[in-house]
Amino acid sequence: MKARAKEDKPTYISKGNVIDDLGFSPEEAAAIKLKASLHAEILRVVASESSDPEIWKRFSINPSPASASC
Repeated sequence: MKARAKEDKPTYISKGNVIDDLGFSPEEAAAIKLKASLHAEILRVVASESSDPEIWKRFSINPSPASASC
């Protein structure tokens, strides 16, 4: 079996923020970052209140048995 060291190397290494590296305009990048931040905060709030059945009704979500036992 031949070693494939060259093929396993990444072709591009991010310099920090992947959104910036993808070439979005500054306005598009700012909008994406804002949406990601809001999404993360919503997930944090839902996770912190996951034992409260009202939160699931508010978001029209049926919790799985695994998330209901949190």
